[in-house]
Amino acid sequence: MVDLNVTLPDSFWGDEERDEYLVKAEMKELWAVQLDLLCEFDRVCKKHNLKYILDFGTLLGAVRHHGFIPWDDDLDVSMLREDYDKLMEIGPKEFSYPYFLQDHYTDKGYDISVAKLRRSDTTFIEIENIKHKSQYNQGIFIDIFVWDNIPTNDRNFVSAINQKTYDAFLHKFVLMHRPSINDGIKLPLTTLRFLYYKLLYGSSEKEYRRLCAMSTQYSKSDYVANLMYLKSECRLRKWHEDLTEIAFEGMMFPVPADYDELLTECYGDYMVPVRGASDHTIVYFDANRPYKEVIKERGYKLKNYIKS
Repeated sequence: MVDLNVTLPDSFWGDEERDEYLVKAEMKELWAVQLDLLCEFDRVCKKHNLKYILDFGTLLGAVRHHGFIPWDDDLDVSMLREDYDKLMEIGPKEFSYPYFLQDHYTDKGYDISVAKLRRSDTTFIEIENIKHKSQYNQGIFIDIFVWDNIPTNDRNFVSAINQKTYDAFLHKFVLMHRPSINDGIKLPLTTLRFLYYKLLYGSSEKEYRRLCAMSTQYSKSDYVANLMYLKSECRLRKWHEDLTEIAFEGMMFPVPADYDELLTECYGDYMVPVRGASDHTIVYFDANRPYKEVIKERGYKLKNYIKS
């Protein structure tokens, strides 16, 4: 296990049954690294007076389980654009090894629209990483979502804007992945698509700038949306501004003061557990070894990561 800058009680470690679900000790190691990342993220945000909230399944877990949802394998935080941009500005200096603040600018091979804080001395590999032979940092992470201004909470309006941002993201993604022999029978198609996008849109950097411009085009209002993400949602700005703190695995972190209102809108009767699949197509994680070492040893063949 890598050294952590967070102290967890003895009761945290080992197999544990939560809500009739067995959480394995191995998963606890993943959670421990994510908690370490969250505490480091919280430290930097407090130092620079940046607001953030626990969000999505992490917020739900905080309220319903006082920690991780037992079958969850990730941790999500959200920020308004003004705080997010400041974090991206000061982050590269504030987060030192093994911590790494990852976005399109700090990691040139990064092909995802959601920023992450990672630990470079650990490993978190997903199917898409293997498929595309990802060259970016693949340490264990927490997701950092950014919420931008929108003039209305009309979901049709948000969906229309999101379709445009999704198109820009798709163009960026294609331009970051040059066709190769590994595409097999799809090589002619991927080559034609790459050349077509190259002719029309130029570069992945240009499309990323266009994605950011579309996401930040509106003035401050009562509503925000996560337009950079591929499944955009809209919500009240106040849920990011009026905050309280709540316990998460024995530590206190910021959440919306009206978290009941937000969770009800997102999940309905959110206190009734519904066991679902993770958003991540994770195939391998290791809280003891850096991703570079693991990839060098195992390469990018799926069979090398699947446990027998």
